[in-house]
Amino acid sequence: MKIFNFQFFPPKRDPAEAVAIFKKSSGFTLLELLIYIAILAIITLVIANAFIILNRSRGQVEAKNEVSSNLRFALEKTKRDIVTAKSLVTPAVKNTASSTLELTIASDTIKYFASSSLLFRQTNTNAPEQITTAKVKIDSINFKRLENYNAVLKKKRVSVEISFTISYNSLSPDWQYGSSDKTTAEVSADL
Repeated sequence: MKIFNFQFFPPKRDPAEAVAIFKKSSGFTLLELLIYIAILAIITLVIANAFIILNRSRGQVEAKNEVSSNLRFALEKTKRDIVTAKSLVTPAVKNTASSTLELTIASDTIKYFASSSLLFRQTNTNAPEQITTAKVKIDSINFKRLENYNAVLKKKRVSVEISFTISYNSLSPDWQYGSSDKTTAEVSADL
């Protein structure tokens, strides 16, 4: 009784038949090579295009995140200083706008200004502190003094409208993104 049908040696063939089989399957025709190269080129092109699209998308997301976080931080830091201020020095006149903001908190004079497309905060005569990163640039900065007089209470309330326009600092068109935002903060002290 045979369980396995196994041969250790392949059946013997005619040598002429073996040479014919070898010659028949030993290479590719020129047409087959051209088809393989065309298929390979198409696959390579699709993969390269996918990488380009992914890189462009990553760049746009990174630019948007960087601009948004810098804009949010700059607005919040400026707003916090305005709310705690004792007095507003610049802008000094109602409904006027200025590219610098100067206010007094306790005994310190705080000044916000743009220089070299960056936003800075300077306390007294100390070295200015950089508020925005070098990855973004300040396109416009505007501080507008708003006043409201309450005749019943005989008090004047002063607010500042803060407006920033920030864009991503890149020459690549794939990484271009800009955003504007504005908010208003009221000076807590009675002026």
